[in-house]
Amino acid sequence: MCIRDRSTWRAGRTQGSVVGNDTRAVIMGGEYMIWAGYWSGGWLLMSWIEYITIGTLGDASDFGDLQWTSNRGGCGHGSGSGIRGLLMGGFSQWGNINNIDYITVANLGNTSDFGDCTVAVSHTAGNAHTTRGIWWMSRTDSYWNQKNADYVTFASTGNAADFGDYSDLINAPTPIGMTESRNVWSGGSNDNPQNFWDNIEYVNPTSLGDTDDFGDLQGAGAYAAGHFTNGTRGEKWGGQTNDYGASTDDIEYITIATTGNATDSTGDIGTGAGNIHSAGWSGD
Repeated sequence: MCIRDRSTWRAGRTQGSVVGNDTRAVIMGGEYMIWAGYWSGGWLLMSWIEYITIGTLGDASDFGDLQWTSNRGGCGHGSGSGIRGLLMGGFSQWGNINNIDYITVANLGNTSDFGDCTVAVSHTAGNAHTTRGIWWMSRTDSYWNQKNADYVTFASTGNAADFGDYSDLINAPTPIGMTESRNVWSGGSNDNPQNFWDNIEYVNPTSLGDTDDFGDLQGAGAYAAGHFTNGTRGEKWGGQTNDYGASTDDIEYITIATTGNATDSTGDIGTGAGNIHSAGWSGD
């Protein structure tokens, strides 16, 4: 089912894509669980875009809608330059799609068409350089994981091109760090039923090529929240840890400029919070 009516009773958004800059985080698409009267609810795809101001507390506000009011889940992690924010792929009620949508983060309104990715895919994992966005492509309609990455140049519009390959077929890794010279991804799963990974891999976003090994997570997992980074340290929050839906509330971190295993933070997300199918964004 799909949903566009913002007045529908709801709770529990998942699988949205988050982009932003140092002052604003914008959440695009995803799914809501609705609760209405006697009916106990269900997951509904949505086209809504909402935003928060990072430096203040408060509820999200309406930003606009995805292009053609396209309801979309499985949106994965977005990418952006701070000026533009991009959503790549996702799934509609008819299956995975290959659209790339973009917004201007400072201006409220609907997304515009940027171009197409190289394959219709969901649960993409975006990372960023000042001029370039890079996504690991994740899962197709046949549930066959992808090994390749797509990239685009933020300042122009057009179709994505091939960047390079991950070390194996991978689904739903988490962006854990980004700088001008290094983009880092962590975890994921690589078959169906899912074999969860503890790999951390990285690329130089200014050139094309395959990933290099960075180190390992403290625990294997996929579908975690990422993009929590200040240019020096990157963090992964939560995630799914096995094929039966178990989750963790752990926060792990790396130092982006060096290679090595992730370290377990002294804090957690919260008691019982798994943070599965989530995306995050933080300013400097």
